[in-house]
Amino acid sequence: NYTFFQKGLAPTSARDLIKKVHLSRSGHYLFIFFKTETPFRSTIVFRDVTEKKTVTKIISPQPKNLHQLTTGDFNLDNEIYYQIILTDDKGKQIKTEQERLDKTLKTF
Repeated sequence: NYTFFQKGLAPTSARDLIKKVHLSRSGHYLFIFFKTETPFRSTIVFRDVTEKKTVTKIISPQPKNLHQLTTGDFNLDNEIYYQIILTDDKGKQIKTEQERLDKTLKTF
């Protein structure tokens, strides 16, 4: 008899659960959109290194598969990092690594 273990039952990062984060800008507005396989509540934390401030925004207050946010709270020319936090129905939080907001964001 052989016992088989399934690898990766518990995701180690929110990145494992997020399909792809789409970021774009229009003027001083930042648009964020991503999907998850299963419904999660989602939050994003922005860290503006230039102005030394941190802002937390709720993306999806209720569990959803589609997550989107528009914000105009930042100077997008600043050095800004972001981190997405997913929260499951039991309240467990899973976070992405902090990533730098690319100054060459797709514009429209």
